[in-house]
Amino acid sequence: MRDPRREYIRLLQRSVDRFTPEAGQKRDATLIGELADAGFVKAETASDASGVTRAAVSWGVTVEGRLFLRRLEKEIREESFWSRAKRWGLPVLAYVAGVATPVLSDWLKMLFHVKP
Repeated sequence: MRDPRREYIRLLQRSVDRFTPEAGQKRDATLIGELADAGFVKAETASDASGVTRAAVSWGVTVEGRLFLRRLEKEIREESFWSRAKRWGLPVLAYVAGVATPVLSDWLKMLFHVKP
């Protein structure tokens, strides 16, 4: 299953202008209904007799929706491989370089017969 945050991001980005899910896209209609209920998009939904959202029309994103979109994008970006690599890899690399520098220096001096 896809990450629901990516689905919300996709729908919020498409709802900036106007977005109407196709007739067979019940999941998009349901998610638009959820976003509308939360106050993130301006939308109208149509439910069947059992209360399940079957169709939706959105005509814009609210200010709260734009802030929610930015927060979701930031969460996704912070969980990316490169973000984690920068956060954890650089300190580890700096530590390893700090430990290896004297060892490497001594080894090179021995290799090239440099007297201290």
